[in-house]
Amino acid sequence: MSLSRLRLSSLSSVSDVSDTASVVSSRTSIASSKAEAAIHCRTVFLTYAQCSLENKDEFAAMFNEMLERNKLSKATYYGCREPHRVNGIHYHVLLNFGEQVNWSFSTARKCLTVPGNMCDSLNIVTRRRGQNYQDFVVNHVKYCEKIEGGDLFGERPKMSADIAAERKRKWEEIGRERNAASKLAKCKELLPDKFYCSFNNIKGAVEFEHQNEEVYERFELPSYINPSNFRVPLEICQWEFDNLIHPKPGRRQSLIIVGNSRTGKSCLAEYIASQHGVFSSFDTEWDLAAYRDAVFDGTWEV
Repeated sequence: MSLSRLRLSSLSSVSDVSDTASVVSSRTSIASSKAEAAIHCRTVFLTYAQCSLENKDEFAAMFNEMLERNKLSKATYYGCREPHRVNGIHYHVLLNFGEQVNWSFSTARKCLTVPGNMCDSLNIVTRRRGQNYQDFVVNHVKYCEKIEGGDLFGERPKMSADIAAERKRKWEEIGRERNAASKLAKCKELLPDKFYCSFNNIKGAVEFEHQNEEVYERFELPSYINPSNFRVPLEICQWEFDNLIHPKPGRRQSLIIVGNSRTGKSCLAEYIASQHGVFSSFDTEWDLAAYRDAVFDGTWEV
C-alpha cells in the first residue's frame, strides 16, 4: 500500500511540475508578447551608435528620408552628433512622431533604420510608466546639449516654461492696448485659437475693464465655413431688420435661427449679430416647429 502511495505521489508531483512549467511558459509567452509591442507613444529617444555617416548634415538628410519613407510628415526631431575616440560617431535623436504609434521593437528598428548607415546598432528609449512627458523631453534635450563637442541639429522642442513665458508675453502685449476694440483685435492677432474658443469670456473681461466704452469686434467666419453654402429665407432677413437694426420699444435685440443639428447655425448667428454690433452668448435650438418660417439650412465645408 505504501508503494502505491509512493507511485501516486510521484505521478502527482510530475503532473504538478508539468502544470507549473506550462503556466510559467504561458506567462513568459505573454510577457514576451507585451514586451514585443512596447512602443505605444509619440516621442522616443534614439541612439545610433558607431554610425558610418560621419557628416552631421548627411545624417540629417538620411534621417529625413527615413521619415518620408515611413510617411511621418508631422514628425519633428532634435539631436546631436557625439564623437568617440574609440567607438566612432554616435547620433542621439529625440524624435516626436507627430502622432501615436503602436510598434513592436522589431518593427521600430526596421522602420527607424537610417539609409546609408552600415551599422545597425540602434537603442530606443521610451518614456517609463508614470514619467511626466515634459520631464522626458527636458531630460533628453539637456543630455544632447551638454555633450562636449556635440554638434546639434534639428528643431529644438519648446519646453513648458518657454510656452508659458511666450503666452504671458502675449497677454502683457494685449494688456498694453489702450481701448477695448484694440485689445480684442490684438488678442485675435496673437492668440487666435483662444480668441475664437473663449470669445464671450474675453469680451466680458474687456467690458468689465472698460465699462464706459463700447466693446465691439466684428466677427469673422472660420475658414472651414463657406458662406456660399448658406441659404437664408427672406423671412429671416425681415425678422433681422425689425429686431436688430430698429428694435421695437421694450423688446431686446435678439435673433432666432432654426435648423437641423450641426448645420452651422451658431456661426451664422454670430456672424449676423456681429454685423450690427451685437455679440453675446446664446443657446442653440433645433427642430422648433413654431419657427418654420425662419429655417436656416447650411452645411459645413472642411
